[in-house]
Amino acid sequence: MWSVNGKYLARQDRDKSTFNRVLGRSEPKPSLESKDSWLAGKQGVSKKVFSFKKPARTFGFVRHESDLAQMRETLRQVWRLSPSSEDWFISGDKIVDRLCCATGFAK
Repeated sequence: MWSVNGKYLARQDRDKSTFNRVLGRSEPKPSLESKDSWLAGKQGVSKKVFSFKKPARTFGFVRHESDLAQMRETLRQVWRLSPSSEDWFISGDKIVDRLCCATGFAK
């Protein structure tokens, strides 16, 4: 699992969508695209990337922990973030640590 606060994915115009870029869909998206990636889900299968404008946040899941670095890099490119910035992307282990500390269950 991963999370990003303060950023969201959306369609910029008819031909551009940061959400589609993260999911690996072509741009512009054809009206009947039949080949969605695992992240996009499909009918009857939940998508694995979620994004909201207000409040701005994006979160999702990857199949393997080793896929976190690729997701972080994809989001960095989509949002044009500096390569030196690291604190914007929160992985599942850090999310759990924050939850535990916030509720008094810290080690």
